[in-house]
Amino acid sequence: MNLFEYFRSEFGVSRTEKLLEKIEAVVPWEALEKEIKSRRRRNYGGVGRPFIEVKKLLKCLFLQGLYGLSDPEVEDQLRDRMSFQKFVGVKQAKDIPDETTICRFRKELTEKGIQEEVFTMTQRILYEMGITVKEGSMQDATFIETSKGKKNKYGKNTRDPEATFVKKVKQTHHGYKAHIETNLKDPFILSTTFTTAKVHDSQQQNALMTGEETELYGDSAYGMSPKNNEAYEDCGVKACFHEKGVRGRPLTPFQKECNRIKSTVRAKVEHPFAWIKGRYMHRRTSYRGLHKNSMHWFLVAAIYNFEHLARKYA
Repeated sequence: MNLFEYFRSEFGVSRTEKLLEKIEAVVPWEALEKEIKSRRRRNYGGVGRPFIEVKKLLKCLFLQGLYGLSDPEVEDQLRDRMSFQKFVGVKQAKDIPDETTICRFRKELTEKGIQEEVFTMTQRILYEMGITVKEGSMQDATFIETSKGKKNKYGKNTRDPEATFVKKVKQTHHGYKAHIETNLKDPFILSTTFTTAKVHDSQQQNALMTGEETELYGDSAYGMSPKNNEAYEDCGVKACFHEKGVRGRPLTPFQKECNRIKSTVRAKVEHPFAWIKGRYMHRRTSYRGLHKNSMHWFLVAAIYNFEHLARKYA
């Protein structure tokens, strides 16, 4: 401990530093670094600036996801906050990656789809810890809005060409949709998919399932097909979907009470969305195109799982 660290220790440890220390202990950095290095391009001939360590750049992406920071903001915060410097492993000013380096690193990961593998690694960790869907699961989806665009001086619209429109409860949404499945006990994201906004929730129902479900909860959008419900019952999965009234045949008081009880059970599936949209400020898309935004969503979902593992078990 040097003199500066001694005087800094007198002020105590901040909540941010405590959280980052827990995340540091939970995330398998070496395994992630090995996977990324094996698929990353090489700097042949020693020309240009040498690569910054993969672990440092990956930790910068984690800080972006945790605190909703842009590339310039991550660089500024690394120069300003000691807790961030300690987490990333910065010892000198030259060790701080600039915003361009962070942007190019993320572009490399996106092109190779490594963010999805980072999320897959969280699935393996949760499975090894016994956090599975054997006691039941819940499914839900949320909109990730994007700009509707406007015409530029050349007469072309700046709208994302891959984003789609959908109308729900007399409100128009434009962008994409994130689908997740969580277990009943802890609101960890066990599986997820990312689609355009017009894809109906029920179309991703089977893609989210892991094959270990015993009970499956969802809102009325998932229970619209009686054939699917019967198929789940035949496979030993108890379908606990909300019932929906139609014109000329409203819900009975008994059906309303059943929906209320189901709502108390499946309320936890909203926690990941509230956390990601509130804490991580991921209410809107940051990029254009389905692939870039889906890779970003997988990384955010992985960060969410790692943070909750750190808060619960570290």
